[in-house]
Amino acid sequence: MPLRHRFAPSSTPASTLTGLKAVNDTLGHQAGDAVLVEVAARLL
Repeated sequence: MPLRHRFAPSSTPASTLTGLKAVNDTLGHQAGDAVLVEVAARLL
């Protein structure tokens, strides 16, 4: 798979990770993991 580079605002990871605790607390760690995977895919 080729590596793609895209510039994203630096606030995106911080704001996403801030909301991650709420996702983990309400929907469980499996849902939180899915959020992290999706965020990582969008940043690439």
